[in-house]
Amino acid sequence: SSGINAEYGVVQFLEKDSTLTEVVIKGLLKFWPKTHSPKEVMFLNELEEILDVIEPHEFRKIMKPLFQQLARCVSSPHFQVAERALYFWNNDYIMTLISDNADVILPIMFGALYKNSKS
Repeated sequence: SSGINAEYGVVQFLEKDSTLTEVVIKGLLKFWPKTHSPKEVMFLNELEEILDVIEPHEFRKIMKPLFQQLARCVSSPHFQVAERALYFWNNDYIMTLISDNADVILPIMFGALYKNSKS
């Protein structure tokens, strides 16, 4: 499918020029689907692919809006979306980025995770 090729292309592209990471992620966040849960899962897949190759200094530029979006996904009423977002925490590289920036990221995520544990 063309979706997979496009995703592969973006990651290849960012590996060559990491300075474009911020623009690409901000674009993804800007066009994030509001209601379509299968589409949201696709966006989450794409996001994880990008985070796998992101440079730590590029990550710091976008971590706030990025984790605000992830927090919304974790709290999603759609099970597949919430599950896919939680799956980011199984990624060793992303976990390293999170723990290196825990002071910023954990307060954003905590509310969402807490709300999830109550429901």
